[in-house]
Amino acid sequence: MKSGILIIGAIVIALCLVPLFLFRKGRNKKKSALKKAITDLASEKSCHISEYDTWDDMMIGIDREKHWIFFIDNQHGKEEKLSVNIKEVSKARVLTLNRTEGAGKSKQDVTDNVCIALSFNDQSKKDKMINFFSSNSDSFSIGPELLMANKWLKIIQDEILSANKKK
Repeated sequence: MKSGILIIGAIVIALCLVPLFLFRKGRNKKKSALKKAITDLASEKSCHISEYDTWDDMMIGIDREKHWIFFIDNQHGKEEKLSVNIKEVSKARVLTLNRTEGAGKSKQDVTDNVCIALSFNDQSKKDKMINFFSSNSDSFSIGPELLMANKWLKIIQDEILSANKKK
């Protein structure tokens, strides 16, 4: 009788743990694929990623030695790649698109988009956007994306200063 209860208990525990292991394995597989994609993108410019961050299906990385920033967005199966030479960037800033919903006491500010805008020394070049959050494609609520955008803004601004000193 006791062995039957133990077997049933072991089966129930296994049924609870297997999905967690499969989820973690899938997440690690996605992260590895993103890391390979951003490393390949950096290799095209003869660069090496010295620092990176991953969130959702996105990754941002930097080569501090050669002053390049790389970004991969692989949400919904469509891959967006961006590589920018920081020596060509004059300014970086975080842009947030907010709107207000509701009225009276139920009034709330909702963030629809968070990105870093890169402006170039050459005024004829259009600004490049590195999207960290979009309510159209990401979850309905913003998580750590705003903190991540501010962290990378600081990294990019420091790199702009460093690249300009070496000119």
